[in-house]
Amino acid sequence: MEINTMAYLLATGLAGLIKFKMRYDRILSWMIFFVVAFLFADYVSAALNNQNIAFSLLWNRTEIGDIRIDFQPAVPTNRIIIPLFFLSLLTILNNNIFRYEEKRSTFDSLIVLNFISLSLLICSKNYIELITMVFVTDIIGYLILKDVDSSRRYVIYNFFADMCLFMILALVCGKIRSLELTNLWEYHEIGRHKDFTGILATIALFIKMGCFLFQGYLMDLSEARFQRMSAVNLLFSPLSGILLLLKLYNLLIVTPFFYPLIKIMTVLTFLSGISGFITQKYFRKKMVSLNMSFIGLVLGIFCQNGFVWQTYVSQLIVAVYLFNQFFFKIYLYQNREDDITRMLNGRETNTLPLQALFAEITILSGLFLTLMHQISAELSFPLLFICSAILIATISIVISQIYKSSQSRRLDSLPQNPIRFLSFVVNIAILASGLYFYKENAKETALFASSFLIVAATPLGKYAKNLYNIPKLQQYELKRSLFWLVFVAP
Repeated sequence: MEINTMAYLLATGLAGLIKFKMRYDRILSWMIFFVVAFLFADYVSAALNNQNIAFSLLWNRTEIGDIRIDFQPAVPTNRIIIPLFFLSLLTILNNNIFRYEEKRSTFDSLIVLNFISLSLLICSKNYIELITMVFVTDIIGYLILKDVDSSRRYVIYNFFADMCLFMILALVCGKIRSLELTNLWEYHEIGRHKDFTGILATIALFIKMGCFLFQGYLMDLSEARFQRMSAVNLLFSPLSGILLLLKLYNLLIVTPFFYPLIKIMTVLTFLSGISGFITQKYFRKKMVSLNMSFIGLVLGIFCQNGFVWQTYVSQLIVAVYLFNQFFFKIYLYQNREDDITRMLNGRETNTLPLQALFAEITILSGLFLTLMHQISAELSFPLLFICSAILIATISIVISQIYKSSQSRRLDSLPQNPIRFLSFVVNIAILASGLYFYKENAKETALFASSFLIVAATPLGKYAKNLYNIPKLQQYELKRSLFWLVFVAP
């Protein structure tokens, strides 16, 4: 069934790129959603029944091994593929509900094709398939962005990182005389320049993930449309960097500097994300910083569990997606106001959807802290929960700034946006599933949700709002230009 699923997905993605008249675009985009939804249900059903039918297509033969396109869904890979499939499906659905794009079917098709490339990256067994799928994901991300200013630095950063990875993999391949990723261990014994190889590959992954000092291209994405920025942040380059970290782990640890580097960068990325989220007054830049802090949490988990994608990582990724979606809806119902100091309070505009969103964010925050508490207990790593609590507290502070804004209705405020009930129904269904899954931790979830409300009720948001008046805190030029000064200019 799996090979049929991927073939149908490919056909669906390519069909959506066909140029139809605009009046047919709405029908085509909904057809894409229903086809992808059916294929998702079919794939999950096959995975639950252990019908893991693999396929391997021969691409080329070489002296050091065959180059194949492998897709072998098993339990470990399905822990990654299924949540990414689900998030891609949600992205297509939200695109149809909120009408992100003038040509919705094209956006949907690019999301489908990106999921295929990520799935092949996850299941790749040789260097060629791995790096090819990385290139494909970056190209699709560029096509998603469209905006020239936002995509310029995105292309340069990712091109630099991809070329570094390509060079390192070529070096390793030539030394061990094999294309198979499973043979990376041999480089530990016969490899040369191990520190150079490991450190350069690690830095390349830091660039792709948008870690501290390398987040400049993600900050540029804040100039693009919110939905494009969010899609690239969650499903494209940073995610492919995380997947590469897991795939190339056996190569990265060839240098003893890997663990100190990853731990230092984890801390700095999280702190930089938190500081940016609380100090940036522009809403889309806040979201880039928020996602940076989530990346820091994910890296912290991997550092503790031996760089293995467990089920709880999938749950964390879904929670991150929901946070992004809820903040997008706040941005939408605030009439797309990007300056948080100019946003209206919930009593002034779109009152019903904004109040519903506040309730949803409160529940999600409680579930998120419950999840992180369980992960930290399982890994015996209490610092992880402390960092998660700090992150949720900063989210609560920012939410209070919006909902307790002193701004009154302006004469130039736009008409109220449609409520889009279907979106709220989907979000409520996902939250209800989370509450049911953690029903044994109901008291714990309620306690964390109550803590979120308590922080939101305090005057911390009012005091933190003074940070928006400090011009230097609104400038990221040092962090944005360091990559150019250190790597590009030489």
